This record gives sequence, structure tokens and C-alpha cells, in this order.
Amino acid sequence: MTPGIGRIRIGLAVLVAAALSMPAKGAIRGTIKLPADMDEHNFADAAKLPMETAAKIAVKRAPGGILWAGLENLDGFLFYSVQVAARDGTIKMVTIDAGSGKVTGVESVTMAQEKELAAKEATDDAAKAKADPGSEEARKAKQAAQPDPGPRFHSSVTVPADADQIALGRSPKLSVFAAMAAARINVAGRIASVSLVSDHGNVYFAITVKEKNGDMTLVAVDAGNGQVLGTEPGG
Repeated sequence: MTPGIGRIRIGLAVLVAAALSMPAKGAIRGTIKLPADMDEHNFADAAKLPMETAAKIAVKRAPGGILWAGLENLDGFLFYSVQVAARDGTIKMVTIDAGSGKVTGVESVTMAQEKELAAKEATDDAAKAKADPGSEEARKAKQAAQPDPGPRFHSSVTVPADADQIALGRSPKLSVFAAMAAARINVAGRIASVSLVSDHGNVYFAITVKEKNGDMTLVAVDAGNGQVLGTEPGG
């Protein structure tokens, strides 16, 4: 499994985001109301709670290894969504108010359910790519068809290329908090997202930092020794 640098998308994330974004009676309301036209790159500036604190809250509520953490607009309010490879063998999504730090939801999915949902998502994406050659799904399919360039970074921790998300979440020797600290030493700013990546089996944290000048920079941190493997603009 070789996800690109960025969010590790699992079926749970799709289901939870969809459920929370649906206007309904009793829908979750956060403490930070977002302008309708706010770009997601500005979410880190709007959050009162730093990523490090949100991550601590998440693993306290759902002990395990963080796979992905980031800020999302859910029903017009700002929340942290944190995906955890939990110690009980499930993947959990912890939703946290980005202003108050209150946990507003914990959803869980088994690996069997995740594989089923991932397969359905792949089928849906393939159908969208075929129907619309100009779609994002078509672009990704074309990119996937190109010759494999190999890993972008080599790390001191590796997993089998087909390792599932539970195995990936258990593989780091470095804590996500140490990884975030290493990233901020190299690039000053607010952390906008964290992903645990298996790149051809090389395991590292891909951390997006929003700098004071507004630039977004991705920092790759070795999941074994904390070495910064490289930085890239964007994120």
C-alpha cells in the first residue's frame, strides 16, 4: 500500500464526514463558525486549539497510533478529525471541536469493513474517471498508470508494501508528537495536518505546516529516528 503524501483516506473518513455535514435535527455545532468562502488552507489560523493538543486528546480517548489528523469544515464549523489505529484492532475517527477541545464523536470501523468500503470507493472512482475524463478521479487514474518512480523518501522504519492500516499505525518507533516537534524545528508555523505514510514500505510522517507568511510546507519526518527526510512546498 503506497498512499501519496497527504490524507490517508479510509472508508470511515468518508462516512463520518458525510454524516456530520448533513443538515439534520441535532447536528453537531462547534464553537468556531467558519465563513462560507474560507479556504481550507486558512483553517489552521482559525483553530484555537493547536494540532499537538488535539492529537493528545484523540489518543487519550482512543489509545493507539495516529494515521491522520487534520482540520475540517463539518456543517459550517471547524473540527479536528483524527484517525487512530486503535489498540483494539479497529480504526477510530475522533472528532474534536477546534475551539473548545471537546470530543464530539468517536466512530469505529473494523479492517474488514474498511477493506470493503475501500473497494467500493475504488470502483466508484473508476466509474467517475471513465464518465468524466477531466475529473480529479481521471487525473489520479492517469497518474497511477505511469511507471512507478519508486519511493520519494527512504526511512529507517519499513513495513511490507501491502501492510494494512493497523500494522502501519503500530510501526513507528517515534511518537507523532516528537515528529511534529521535529517538523516545527525545521519549518516554523502552525501544523495543519499530519499523515503517517507508507511509501513503498518506507514509513514516515508527512506533516503540513502553515508558515507565518501563509506558505504551506510539507515536512517528511522519519518514523524511526526523527530525521527530517525532506521538505516540499504545498501540502
